[in-house]
Amino acid sequence: PPPARPEVASARRVVLKVGTRVLTQDSGRLALSRLFAVVEAAVELREAGREALIVTSGAVGLGKDALGLAESPTDLAERQACAAVGQTRLMGLYQEGFARLGGTCGQVLLTQGDFDDRLRYLNLRTTLQALLRRGVVPVINENDAVATEELALVEDDPRPVFGDNDRLSALVATKLGADLLV
Repeated sequence: PPPARPEVASARRVVLKVGTRVLTQDSGRLALSRLFAVVEAAVELREAGREALIVTSGAVGLGKDALGLAESPTDLAERQACAAVGQTRLMGLYQEGFARLGGTCGQVLLTQGDFDDRLRYLNLRTTLQALLRRGVVPVINENDAVATEELALVEDDPRPVFGDNDRLSALVATKLGADLLV
């Protein structure tokens, strides 16, 4: 069953925020068991009659590994390339996990503009509602191949300005009427 936390038990729609630290070990390697635990939690929420959405990070790190880079690049274009390569790997892992548990997920890549432009936002909302009606768990990530704000680095600081999709998780939760963001 879903976690016994009362706020989860009463929530109709739950957004699961999966940061890079959840998906990776201290060494930076993929923590596959944690990713699959998130998938399992989402499937259990669906089976309990709740709607689950996942907002995930991790594409840049998976791309870095796939490209054989020892360190995360600081050049924006290189980080975007890592994100593009890593996003397919990330979705492949989510798809595998959901398939093993008899569930279905769908990829949704977003930019801030998708929330700012009224028509694009309405299209996004309609798509997500259709996925949820069909029992599909949307796996949402920022489209880092075209949206650079999440990947931007502050001079002399190797960390992204906004990390782990914090802003995206909050937007998804508030704009789509989620009862809970975990």
